[in-house]
Amino acid sequence: MSQGIAFQQLSQKEKTYLEDALQMENLILTKYSVYADQCEDRELKNMLFSIAKNKRQHADKIKQMLGLPSLNQKIIKR
Repeated sequence: MSQGIAFQQLSQKEKTYLEDALQMENLILTKYSVYADQCEDRELKNMLFSIAKNKRQHADKIKQMLGLPSLNQKIIKR
Protein backbone atom coordinates (compact mmCIF):
# COMPACT_ATOMS: atom_id res chain seq x y z
CA MET A 1 0.00 0.00 0.00
CA SER A 2 1.49 3.34 -1.01
CA GLN A 3 1.54 6.37 1.26
CA GLY A 4 -0.97 8.32 -0.82
CA ILE A 5 -3.44 5.43 -0.88
CA ALA A 6 -3.14 4.96 2.88
CA PHE A 7 -3.83 8.68 3.39
CA GLN A 8 -6.88 8.59 1.11
CA GLN A 9 -8.36 5.64 3.01
CA LEU A 10 -8.26 7.43 6.37
CA SER A 11 -11.44 9.01 7.68
CA GLN A 12 -11.32 12.66 8.76
CA LYS A 13 -11.49 11.53 12.39
CA GLU A 14 -8.47 9.23 11.87
CA LYS A 15 -6.51 12.01 10.15
CA THR A 16 -7.30 14.37 13.03
CA TYR A 17 -6.22 11.75 15.57
CA LEU A 18 -2.94 11.17 13.71
CA GLU A 19 -2.28 14.91 13.46
CA ASP A 20 -2.82 15.23 17.22
CA ALA A 21 -0.57 12.23 17.87
CA LEU A 22 2.11 13.79 15.66
CA GLN A 23 1.99 17.00 17.67
CA MET A 24 2.34 15.04 20.91
CA GLU A 25 5.26 13.00 19.56
CA ASN A 26 7.03 16.17 18.42
CA LEU A 27 6.48 17.84 21.80
CA ILE A 28 7.84 14.90 23.80
CA LEU A 29 10.72 14.51 21.32
CA THR A 30 11.70 18.11 21.97
CA LYS A 31 11.44 17.68 25.74
CA TYR A 32 13.57 14.52 25.82
CA SER A 33 16.20 16.20 23.63
CA VAL A 34 16.33 19.25 25.91
CA TYR A 35 16.53 17.07 29.03
CA ALA A 36 19.33 15.01 27.48
CA ASP A 37 21.26 18.15 26.57
CA GLN A 38 21.03 19.35 30.18
CA CYS A 39 21.97 16.02 31.72
CA GLU A 40 25.49 15.47 33.03
CA ASP A 41 25.20 11.74 33.74
CA ARG A 42 26.40 9.97 30.56
CA GLU A 43 24.18 6.90 31.01
CA LEU A 44 21.05 8.96 31.61
CA LYS A 45 21.95 11.29 28.73
CA ASN A 46 22.29 8.32 26.36
CA MET A 47 18.98 6.88 27.55
CA LEU A 48 17.18 10.19 26.96
CA PHE A 49 18.71 10.58 23.49
CA SER A 50 17.66 7.01 22.71
CA ILE A 51 14.09 7.77 23.74
CA ALA A 52 14.16 10.95 21.62
CA LYS A 53 15.36 8.91 18.64
CA ASN A 54 12.50 6.46 19.17
CA LYS A 55 10.02 9.35 19.30
CA ARG A 56 11.46 10.70 16.02
CA GLN A 57 10.81 7.29 14.45
CA HIS A 58 7.22 7.37 15.75
CA ALA A 59 6.72 10.87 14.35
CA ASP A 60 8.15 9.80 10.98
CA LYS A 61 5.81 6.80 10.87
CA ILE A 62 2.81 9.02 11.61
CA LYS A 63 3.94 11.46 8.90
CA GLN A 64 4.19 8.54 6.49
CA MET A 65 0.65 7.48 7.36
CA LEU A 66 -0.54 11.05 6.70
CA GLY A 67 1.38 11.23 3.42
CA LEU A 68 3.78 13.89 4.72
CA PRO A 69 7.56 13.87 4.14
CA SER A 70 9.59 12.82 7.18
CA LEU A 71 12.94 14.23 8.25
CA ASN A 72 14.56 10.97 7.17
CA GLN A 73 13.28 11.32 3.61
CA LYS A 74 15.38 13.38 1.22
CA ILE A 75 13.51 16.04 -0.68
CA ILE A 76 15.03 16.68 -4.07
CA LYS A 77 14.35 20.08 -5.63
CA ARG A 78 14.88 20.55 -9.33
